[in-house]
Amino acid sequence: MSEWISGQGIIKERGINTLEFLKFVATGASQPHDKNYNPVPPPDVQQKKIDLEEYERRLEYIKELLPFSQSGVPCIMTKLQNMIAERKIRDPQTFADVGSNAYKILRERPVSFKKLQEQKKSLEKTVAVLKRKLSEIQNSSWKGYWPDAENINLVINYLKNSLFKRSEVDKAFRESAEKKLRPNQEARIKCREVAKKLIIKHTQMGIDEMADHPEIKEHGGNWTRRTRHEWICDLFPIERRQPGRKPGNRTKSKKNPT
Repeated sequence: MSEWISGQGIIKERGINTLEFLKFVATGASQPHDKNYNPVPPPDVQQKKIDLEEYERRLEYIKELLPFSQSGVPCIMTKLQNMIAERKIRDPQTFADVGSNAYKILRERPVSFKKLQEQKKSLEKTVAVLKRKLSEIQNSSWKGYWPDAENINLVINYLKNSLFKRSEVDKAFRESAEKKLRPNQEARIKCREVAKKLIIKHTQMGIDEMADHPEIKEHGGNWTRRTRHEWICDLFPIERRQPGRKPGNRTKSKKNPT
């Protein structure tokens, strides 16, 4: 059996629909890979990168406006020239263009220093969030990802053709099934695990006696002895099971001769 399975193979093998498959991928339990077995990130990574670049550009722009907003408009160009002369600007010509633009903006639409500080704080928060998300995405994680309604079918088809490690898929579905067990199912499993050990340790113990064993009752005490008996009886060797009456052993009553 191959160590890889396609998304379509998961849907077929596990008997789930496409939305259930998408929810499975969104748990992050198994990473999608391309045909060359390289991890693939969610399809909105590029958009997040574009957004990050845009917000960082705005942030830098506001940082450049801040020193000018603290001065009177007539003093802006003088301040800029001093900054260039003091070599506080790495690229004088570029910053001169920015400074000229700042002069024009602040002259036609004055912006307070406080307002710029608020915008700066908001942008810094947005940039930090985007960087964190991109950091997660750079690890190709699909955990928590859910596509927009208009793109959901495209994403599902994309994932159907992706490859997943079978070991990751098996583990995820096994753990999911264990979480969905009802209380009596969990108790039955635990009782049987204990019974397997007790059968080896206590070779003369019968089923009913074992059903009342403290270690069995620790897990199955909320159920009747008969129920615990049914849970563990098939684990016993045939010769140790409670014998029933055999039809051939019945004693026929003799009729008195008349």
